[in-house]
Amino acid sequence: MGLIQLDGRGKRNPEFSLETNGALIYLAPLADGKVLASTTTLTDERLPPIVRMVPDRTAGKVGLSNLSVRARAGSGAQTLIVGYITANGSTSVLARGAGPALGGFGVPDPLADPSLTFFQGPTALAQNQDWSAGTDAGALASAATRVGAFAFAPDSRDAALLASAPAGAYTLQVGSSGASSGVALAELYLTSDPPTSLQSPRIINFSVRTQVGTGADALIAGFTVAGPNTRKLLIRAIGPSLASFGVTGTLADPQLTLFRGNLPIGENDQWGSYETPYGGIYEATRVAGAFALPPTSKDAALIANLPPGGYTVRVTGVGDTTGVALLEVYELP
Repeated sequence: MGLIQLDGRGKRNPEFSLETNGALIYLAPLADGKVLASTTTLTDERLPPIVRMVPDRTAGKVGLSNLSVRARAGSGAQTLIVGYITANGSTSVLARGAGPALGGFGVPDPLADPSLTFFQGPTALAQNQDWSAGTDAGALASAATRVGAFAFAPDSRDAALLASAPAGAYTLQVGSSGASSGVALAELYLTSDPPTSLQSPRIINFSVRTQVGTGADALIAGFTVAGPNTRKLLIRAIGPSLASFGVTGTLADPQLTLFRGNLPIGENDQWGSYETPYGGIYEATRVAGAFALPPTSKDAALIANLPPGGYTVRVTGVGDTTGVALLEVYELP
């Protein structure tokens, strides 16, 4: 620790942060001469010790950015599905499906050969398997460096692609190229100009649908709220209500926990107990354009007012139950 870069006037350089033990630590001087360290834990707490200077890419941005989701993925119903919605114009993204690379961080049973497909509705717009096998390997490596993502080995079977698309709803699917399953990490980074106002092209919502297990197979999603202002979010973990959409094998009683670093800052099990009456969640659901939940369902939801920084949401089943769940994060006005 104690590593900080100063500019020519002796002030903190806002373009850099310290990364150590799989956490981003943003350093800021206080008026009394002390230093405030704000920690953002990455999605796997077992990452080996790493210390390096990385660009602080939240400065000047607003809204949601830099989504990562760790979950068990496979084929068919075990496909890891990440959806997101953009507004106010075209955006460009780097999408990645990491499997073998996770083994280097000590993650057990990583997905051996992930495939990655980028959809708009039912239409596949781009697909990748074995990221370095195509002609755009150099562009993918450069984009990963630019956004601060960890590097893939040149011959790894991890997947990655670059995509540009107008405002709308899109889906990333991370599956297995074979019949096997394993732990995968889906990542989404904005590579276009960072949004500097609420009218800029930006991400306003993301969702994840996958099989939720126990222990290392819990659903873990990380995201960044870019500043300078606090943002109000609706976060939901849907299990039993998915049955009305024809989804089978749903998580009967999901619970969600919101973390900043290693500190739990919000949790819910059975959204109807969040407040009485249910007006806050009902109204937030309506404003966000999300589908309504039955008042007595065992789905989970909460509203959070979050200052700029990195956050993690963990979804598990009450009593170590397992099943398919949908995690949603909506930006509210």
